[in-house]
Amino acid sequence: MAPRIHWTQGTAVSKVTNFVKTAPVVHCGFTGARRTPLLGKILLAFIPFGAYLITFTFYHDLQKLLGLDEKHVSTAFLPWLEHSLFHCYPHKILSSHTSPVLDFIAAIPYLFHFILPLVFSLYLIYVGRRHEVPLYLWVAGWVNFIAVLVQLVSPTASPWFVDSVQYDANGNIISVADNEAGFKRVDAMLGYPLFHNLYGKSKVKFGAFPSLHVAWPAVVMLFRPWFGYRFGVFHVCWIVWASMYTCHHYLVDGLAGITLAYIIYTSTMKLYHPFQCERERDVVAQAEYIPVTAKIPFTDTCEITMPEKS
Repeated sequence: MAPRIHWTQGTAVSKVTNFVKTAPVVHCGFTGARRTPLLGKILLAFIPFGAYLITFTFYHDLQKLLGLDEKHVSTAFLPWLEHSLFHCYPHKILSSHTSPVLDFIAAIPYLFHFILPLVFSLYLIYVGRRHEVPLYLWVAGWVNFIAVLVQLVSPTASPWFVDSVQYDANGNIISVADNEAGFKRVDAMLGYPLFHNLYGKSKVKFGAFPSLHVAWPAVVMLFRPWFGYRFGVFHVCWIVWASMYTCHHYLVDGLAGITLAYIIYTSTMKLYHPFQCERERDVVAQAEYIPVTAKIPFTDTCEITMPEKS
């Protein structure tokens, strides 16, 4: 039997009578849904992420299927937009002052990027916010899927490509820098082609806009990150700087990634997502001045009388 809570506030009685238990088995009392295991919710939340992985894996096949030619990559739009907005190229300013220390500092958030979704999901479970894991994966999945669709339909070149590419009279590429760009210096110091192997095998070579390297930390920031919002903002700024310092992205790429994350998060929370019970529980808890992360004991008959508001 699902635990029951009777909410009273003096003259008003809340419509909520079923409390949603944030445990491996979640009772979705608000929506009338059947009780669903947490694993089932995670699998549901993984649908947009799965769509992203399929699109990413078969990127070139989809280009051929849709008649998109990667030779017609935009190399002028992003530089034009960057200069129109900032009247300069921030990545050129930052990349003109390099040092081994700064190279390694820039490499840290890029290496952590690959495990960020897993680590943050485990963090949510560890701190007792396991009901937020499906919602986080849902938002992150849609951010990734929409970003890769934009990159599929409108591929854009990164600064390292635009600044280094040379063409012959027929428009064929004569020479161009390696995909790892500024991280080539890190590979040289390590004596191992770490970043060359990572970026040399990437299926999306022309996916500068929007930047998923920036969008992922932005999603984490919106979900109340570890160490607080200040660290979340610092993490986003850190990788925006690193992306420009290593010539992987323009500043507009990072801003587009942040904007995309905010739009998906806001529309998900205010319009629709398939995990209504968690959202409505949080809304009610906040309305009743109960911290969302508060631990409320579960019994078969749990009677809680709310004090009358002044």
